[in-house]
Amino acid sequence: MGQDPDEEWRTLWKRFRKYFTDYGGRNAVLRSPFFWVAVLLSIGSFRLWHFEWTEHCRQIIPGLLGFSLGTYAILFSIIGPRLKGAMKAIKNDEGVAYLDEMNATFFHFILIQVLAIGLSFVRTASFFRDLPTFLFGKSLMIEYPSIIFNFTLGIVGTFLFFYSLFLTIAAALVVYRLSGIVEPAE
Repeated sequence: MGQDPDEEWRTLWKRFRKYFTDYGGRNAVLRSPFFWVAVLLSIGSFRLWHFEWTEHCRQIIPGLLGFSLGTYAILFSIIGPRLKGAMKAIKNDEGVAYLDEMNATFFHFILIQVLAIGLSFVRTASFFRDLPTFLFGKSLMIEYPSIIFNFTLGIVGTFLFFYSLFLTIAAALVVYRLSGIVEPAE
């Protein structure tokens, strides 16, 4: 028999909390230069906010997602148990093992890419695009919620697109740091 649905949700949130803690939490996100470059580029790319970001997102992010998943799978297929042990022994300043930090970094990269692609589909889906107009009518005064809804999706989507691009560098740096870990002697 299957697991209780409430238990499944609790397990899901527990795993998300672990990932976010291993990643470094809100401080790690807000201290990240990649985050702030994405914010600045998003603000400066206001022409993308309307619909253009969705096309760019759908053209570029699936390839990055494939790269992310492929790199992640290859890394864990070639890392032996001894090296995994060494990576578990190396801790960052917050006491998180390098192996857990690497997992969290790749998961963060993949999560942001999936959110960007998902939001691009939500943005162009008829239901979500037309929902505010349907709910609030078509008069000029009432159409503002539709404009605000679409404007907000455009800003957030553009940010997620740029953030996904720059997280590619962060993931590459994780792999680069991996080359500096020496497998322990027997």
